[in-house]
Amino acid sequence: MKGTLYILLTFCLGIMLTNYSLIPAFILDNWNSTFALYLLVFLAGINIGIDSSYFNFIRRIGYKIIFVPLGILIGSTLGGIVVSFFIDLNIPDSAAITSACGYYSFASIIIGEFKGEDLGLIALISNLFREILTIAIAPFLSKYFGKLAIISSGGVSSSDITLMPIIKYDGKEYGIIAIFNGFVLGIIVPLFMNIFLII
Repeated sequence: MKGTLYILLTFCLGIMLTNYSLIPAFILDNWNSTFALYLLVFLAGINIGIDSSYFNFIRRIGYKIIFVPLGILIGSTLGGIVVSFFIDLNIPDSAAITSACGYYSFASIIIGEFKGEDLGLIALISNLFREILTIAIAPFLSKYFGKLAIISSGGVSSSDITLMPIIKYDGKEYGIIAIFNGFVLGIIVPLFMNIFLII
């Protein structure tokens, strides 16, 4: 629980310091979030690469590893279909938003272009919230729902933003599954999501 609190406090501190102009202008002018993300993934790679036994874990799983991203994609989409009965969204629109699996940058642009800015904004907020919520409740997910729960909740972000909580609470071997999952979802989500956009 402490780890989750520290993550949320750090996130809020970043927002507050930026809003109140307490971060020097030269840092903001030269800020590159992509570089920060690459550094995070690089450090996670070092963390996993220290012990080669983790790759034996993947060899033992074998082809079954593909069921992780496929299960997440199907589960997320079915969740969107169920939710559409309780909110003012039709099934294809709701399924398109949830089939993004946390890929908010892509979903907001594509859904916005196909279905309008309002739906694009919903896609952005719901998928961004999915990522933030995953980080916030990572220990709870791991403890009560199993080792794949953080990866499932993180979706596409399991290979970058939510990778560190996955490694911390589930172990380094699940970090490898998380990277594979994020990579595969990053490829198949755009194709799958477009199916619902053209219905």
